[in-house]
Amino acid sequence: DPSEELGFFTYPVPELPFDMELALKEITSTVKDALSLKRFPVVIGGEHTVTLGSIRALRERYKELKILHLDAHLDLRDEYNNTKINHATVMRRVYEMGIPVLSVGIRSICKEEYEFITSENY
Repeated sequence: DPSEELGFFTYPVPELPFDMELALKEITSTVKDALSLKRFPVVIGGEHTVTLGSIRALRERYKELKILHLDAHLDLRDEYNNTKINHATVMRRVYEMGIPVLSVGIRSICKEEYEFITSENY
């Protein structure tokens, strides 16, 4: 197993609940576990919302946390598809946590995001 030889530890892929908050709590718990074992967590997921659970755990541990956000979209909508927690709102939730974010690679924003960044001096 190359991960053992190189010193990597891989958690099993979790079966996350359909309820987004419960799924985020499970992700947060797993990242907290990795941090408590002095592991450097790398979280890979195709769904941007995974990021929010990870950031919640990291914020508890690192009070001066800053985020480098590499994406084509800002993900700063307040709500999308009638929900406040999803792939298009994740950076807005991070902003609300008071964590500084530097977004790089943005090629497209919606009117709501434009109004938000201009009104908040984001």
